Amino acid sequence: MIGFSEIESEVFGLKTGRINADSFDGEALLHEIQEQGYDLIRIKAPTGFDAINVELDKTGYPFYFAGAVRQLYFKDLTEPTEQLAVNKDLTMELYDGSQREQLWRVIRASYMMYPLGYYKTPVINKIISKDKEIEAMCRYFEKYFISTDYPDNFIWFMKRGEEYVGLAALHFRRDEQTMECPLGAVIPDAQNSGVFYDIIKFCRYFSWQQDARFIEAGMRSENLISQHVFLKHINKEGMVLTGDKVDYVFHLLPMLSKQKSM
Repeated sequence: MIGFSEIESEVFGLKTGRINADSFDGEALLHEIQEQGYDLIRIKAPTGFDAINVELDKTGYPFYFAGAVRQLYFKDLTEPTEQLAVNKDLTMELYDGSQREQLWRVIRASYMMYPLGYYKTPVINKIISKDKEIEAMCRYFEKYFISTDYPDNFIWFMKRGEEYVGLAALHFRRDEQTMECPLGAVIPDAQNSGVFYDIIKFCRYFSWQQDARFIEAGMRSENLISQHVFLKHINKEGMVLTGDKVDYVFHLLPMLSKQKSM
């Protein structure tokens, strides 16, 4: 049930796991937590899982609501003929592991204000700072999105001259002809200049090169501006919305290693 998060565990100094499930049994979760010795579990489950508070309460550990993520699903009907929509001077560069400094800089500049949200969860906010969250994000993408090592994962940078102004991380589920975009970033100085639209345009173009016809993208439910801009650009591209759901996020805090040290 629980997926061990190695990088987050190393960065936070807490054994961290993740659950992404439509439902789960609280007693079974408790057994797994105690057997594996977890400190922190990040849980994402659909809003239709009405009993999630009841099941989390069965563990006996404190848990906190950490926001919601809106997940959108599209079908792409028309092959794009252009890679870029607005900024024709942009160039694309595939991440190959050598651009670690640029990767970290773009992610840090784009997400430092609002990373994953551990930093504002009671108890662990004394342990996990925004800097640590950003470090965990960067280490994850720098390791698992080198396409020569992981052929279904890619990071494409957008450059203006020699400056890296944005990126998109893409994961392909090839048997489903589906492309997921777990991370998109535009540095503040390049926002409101059409770069975000160009990222969407290029992702469509690249997805067709990889024989993907379906696209999934998620964003924070409270970020209404981002949703509005994203959907506006998607509509320009003529893509068809096929699904729209919201997942709740909870942080469950067994903190078992800390209890042993007390």
